[in-house]
Amino acid sequence: MRHKFLVLSITILIINLFLSINTFAETETESKPVLTLEQCLEMAYANSKQLQEVEKNIAIAKELIKEAEAGFLPSINYEYAGIYSNEPLSPLDPSRSKEGYSGKIALTQPLYTGGKLTNALEIAKANLDKELEQARKIKQDLTYQVKEAYYRVWLAEEMLKVAQGSYDNLSQHVNKVNKLFKVGTASKFDVLRAEVQQESIKPKIIKAENAISLAKLGLAIIIGFDKEQDFAINFDPKQFDLPENHDLSISSLLEEAYQNRAELRQLKIGAKVAELKTAIEFAAYKPTIGASLSYEGSGNEMLFDDWDKAWKLAVVVQGSIFNAGTKPKVTSATKSEELFEVQEAGLRDKILLEVKQAYQAIKENIETAKANLANIELAQESLRMTQSRFDAGIATTMDIMDAQLALDQALNGYYQSLADYITALAKLDQVVGRDQ
Repeated sequence: MRHKFLVLSITILIINLFLSINTFAETETESKPVLTLEQCLEMAYANSKQLQEVEKNIAIAKELIKEAEAGFLPSINYEYAGIYSNEPLSPLDPSRSKEGYSGKIALTQPLYTGGKLTNALEIAKANLDKELEQARKIKQDLTYQVKEAYYRVWLAEEMLKVAQGSYDNLSQHVNKVNKLFKVGTASKFDVLRAEVQQESIKPKIIKAENAISLAKLGLAIIIGFDKEQDFAINFDPKQFDLPENHDLSISSLLEEAYQNRAELRQLKIGAKVAELKTAIEFAAYKPTIGASLSYEGSGNEMLFDDWDKAWKLAVVVQGSIFNAGTKPKVTSATKSEELFEVQEAGLRDKILLEVKQAYQAIKENIETAKANLANIELAQESLRMTQSRFDAGIATTMDIMDAQLALDQALNGYYQSLADYITALAKLDQVVGRDQ
């Protein structure tokens, strides 16, 4: 009786220990964060040093606009001076002290500058637009990098599932061969060959596990996630069902790219800035007009009350009759405008190539994925039939292995082409300048 009680107690203890281990494992699994693509994008945007830098540049550009706007406003200046001279301050009155004081407060308002102030303000606004376009470009490039890395993690996990499924299937085959060996219908060689074939899958499993580790590390680096923290991803490829018909239009994609690409917009802004700078240089040939209103006085005492005081209103017209440096500046600014035209043509050619590459990659990967999907059905049926023939004694372990290998290749080919397809979609968004 005591022996039965002891056995029962040990059994209960083992069961509790097993349940505790399972509970701990489940807790560990549950504690691993699960990242969606949207979360990865948000983290990447928040942690990007490039985006943080361009945000600083945007803030600076906004302040430069305020500075340019201030040029239109009047300025108020003051001046106060103590004077000492070894000569009488007034030749008409030698009795006046050689010491004196003067003060002045003046308001100055530019009236006409030949377009310098207006064009300077437009340049400041254009520079802000250029920084905003740079932010768009960085964000679009970062979006593609995150998506590519995220899909790479998903692909590595699918490859591991294929390798593990192949190993499990061959494990069942090994068990079946062992049973046949025990009843004398299979040889020891058949058992050894089945076991060797099963073990040959292990390097593929290790390779797939390493690929997952590296893919996760790459994603973690891009999004600024803890590189020591493991995580899982939550991605459903069904949202990217393969279309029956490829309805993309290369002409509409190119038109969209020419309208939206940040680099092209920046180039156009640069051309506008060059044109404005040319106008500023031309303004050197024009006069400037300003008005000044001042109140000033001077006297022998420090206090302003006893001084001689006067209001003065002046309108000042200034201009340059000859300046040898003006013409080269105008010519240089004009050449800069012509340079942007050449650069725009080259950039349009680059965009054309990138859009066509992305367009063709999508078409190619759609058809490749469809072909591999059909191959999967064929390979699955071939493996089923081979296993049935093996059970009937008319197929060998090598036949099983060949059929399993064909299925693995079809599965891996499908997942690879699907990953390439959705990555190509992300690339297309990038090359046509779409904001996410």
